[in-house]
Amino acid sequence: MAGEEQEARNISVQQFYEFGAKRLEMKLAAGSDGLRRTISNGRVQKTGLALANFVEVTTEERVQLLGRTEMQFLEQLQPGPRAKMLGNLFECQPACFVISTGAGAPDYLCEIADHYQIPLFTSPLESADVIDLITHFLDIQLAPRTSVHGDLLDIFGLGVLLQGGSGVGKSECALDLVARGHRLVADDVVEIKLVENEVLLGSCPEEIRYLMELRGIGLIDVKELFGVGAVRESKKIELAIDLELWRDGEQYSRTGLERKHRSFFG
Repeated sequence: MAGEEQEARNISVQQFYEFGAKRLEMKLAAGSDGLRRTISNGRVQKTGLALANFVEVTTEERVQLLGRTEMQFLEQLQPGPRAKMLGNLFECQPACFVISTGAGAPDYLCEIADHYQIPLFTSPLESADVIDLITHFLDIQLAPRTSVHGDLLDIFGLGVLLQGGSGVGKSECALDLVARGHRLVADDVVEIKLVENEVLLGSCPEEIRYLMELRGIGLIDVKELFGVGAVRESKKIELAIDLELWRDGEQYSRTGLERKHRSFFG
């Protein structure tokens, strides 16, 4: 059984900045008017070829990186040729630029970033670290995703997706498992992301995270009742279980030798 149709994904440069400020010690140097631009490609693009006037490879939806080598190259150019080269690059309207290795943002870069309204950030981290952290963040944020009705739990370290018809007792079962020391990831709505083209990562929508709805009781806050150790934000899905109401006369398998699969994203 497949999930619902997946959404097209992108994030704003503002969201990227909020992440970068925490993980990359990133600071906004110029181009603040462009924070509403969007990023839809998870690969970070180094600007080496573009600085050699091969700008055809520069795309709007990607983060552009200026490392130590690129900054040294720009510094040794005369102002006229440098301005023309940067003008060609910024004309491509990339999502944003990040200057790594603590090189700082020179005035000529800040001026052109403000002119084109393209955010320019700086980070003290080395280029390799910047690329790794940004790529991991964007892989998750831009991953194909769908949502299904059910509960997701971490049971003995295994990500278990509980599904079944309305009123079958998914939330009650999940609550009993939490009371026995297992951890809740999501109740009612499970968001599933395809990460690295092979991992199904389940999580809960932020608005209802850690909340569980029980018939006859209402909403309860699992984190508040059982503590932080009873919840987690996401979990790789490895086992799917369908709950059914018991029907007299139905033949049920007691061995579970038949292997079944559920498909998401193919």
